[in-house]
Amino acid sequence: MRFGNINLAHGLFLAPMAGVTDRAFRALCVEYGAECVTTELISAKAVTLGADKTLALASLGDDERPAGIQIFGSDPEIMARAACMLGSLSPDFIDINMGCPVHKLIRSGEGCALMRDPERAGEITAAVVRESSVPVTVKMRLGMTADTINAPEVAVCCEQAGASAVTVHGRTRDKFYSGVSDCEGIRRVKEKVSIPVVASGDIGIQFGVREALSLTGADGIAVGRAAMGAPWVFEALLAEYEGRPARTISDSEKLSVVMRHIDRLCEFGGERSLVQLRTHLAWYSHGCRGAAGVRRRLGTAVTRDDYESIAASIFSGDGVPER
Repeated sequence: MRFGNINLAHGLFLAPMAGVTDRAFRALCVEYGAECVTTELISAKAVTLGADKTLALASLGDDERPAGIQIFGSDPEIMARAACMLGSLSPDFIDINMGCPVHKLIRSGEGCALMRDPERAGEITAAVVRESSVPVTVKMRLGMTADTINAPEVAVCCEQAGASAVTVHGRTRDKFYSGVSDCEGIRRVKEKVSIPVVASGDIGIQFGVREALSLTGADGIAVGRAAMGAPWVFEALLAEYEGRPARTISDSEKLSVVMRHIDRLCEFGGERSLVQLRTHLAWYSHGCRGAAGVRRRLGTAVTRDDYESIAASIFSGDGVPER
């Protein structure tokens, strides 16, 4: 698939996830076959205020390209100004968040709340497109509730405003992550726009790549929760897409991945940045016989040695399932 000046062989995206898709994790996913990645969601207002922590979250490396920066907000001018300022970090695209379901953003009229007003969604997209030197994409859900599904209408507004692609998570906001992603709902969006549509929701959990593309008619797929604690899932999904057997990832290779994750976090932010690894290690240990003990140890982990010791215990070969 192609959007803007970005051309992807398979349309295999890592979905942006708050507290998960940090710079180190994104690079690991690219190593295993992710073709395009996006940062955690970034506050447009914080960008315009020059917040150092926010700008650090938005930083990109050469080992994760093509890579986009996802921004959220509800004011068109602030969103536009942030997109312009973020140009200094050389993103390959800017992604507008219209899909986050968390209460904090909804109360502020941000994230998925923007879908209540398709016209405003279009205004925000147009403002960002005006100030961005790179393609602009939009991430959305099907709507706020089952009774107010309007993703096709919002997608049309975004396309008319200049968006280069849209990603659609096949759930409404009130569903959060319950139930199963509605592939037909994504297909209805694809039928209404001419720009590429990326399907999101349950890829690698409920649906394989080929099945998801067939059911949605989408041009690409975005992998979210299936990659948490398993960046190697992209290799398996690519194998499935190409119709060949997936390679078994050994525990020793998985441990090597986690150690590289630790290396990169320390390189980017020093030992203090390893607190970000708590979420990742909890997921890396998912299904492990000693997972509860791992989570308890994570609560007191401080040093690099602490985290490396926990990682080694996860992949000792004792009851960790292949994923």
